[in-house]
Amino acid sequence: MSDHAVSSATFRWRIDDFYWGVAAQAVAVMFILGWLALRSNRWWPLVAAAAVVLIVLVHGLTIVTSITPAAAVSARVGLWMVVNIALLAGVAERWLAGERAVGDRRTWRRRRPLQAGGPSAERGLAGEQAVSRFGRHRARDAVQTGET
Repeated sequence: MSDHAVSSATFRWRIDDFYWGVAAQAVAVMFILGWLALRSNRWWPLVAAAAVVLIVLVHGLTIVTSITPAAAVSARVGLWMVVNIALLAGVAERWLAGERAVGDRRTWRRRRPLQAGGPSAERGLAGEQAVSRFGRHRARDAVQTGET
């Protein structure tokens, strides 16, 4: 989605047939996926990074050779389809293998509103002070140990 939004916004930034805004965005995605491919032990980041490298090469070919704009755009669209299929296949592979999602190991909780008679209310703490990044019960622990 963000790729489409950036490409749509920078589509008119061009020098002759070279769309430099879209090319800069493809180079940024190439570095991000390349970094991910080098850190991961999965196959799909490598496929996606390789396809984006080819996309950047197509951008380079529009400068160096006399490739037609229609051929360049068609090659880029086809290669972006390879990237999207690799991403979907990576998700499908993990699902078919029965692996748990990475996010299942983490607990996501909403912050609960303060209770009227709770320890945080006794100390006069409210909202963000009572629920800090160091733990949900920091204010209660401070009251029990006598800290101020």
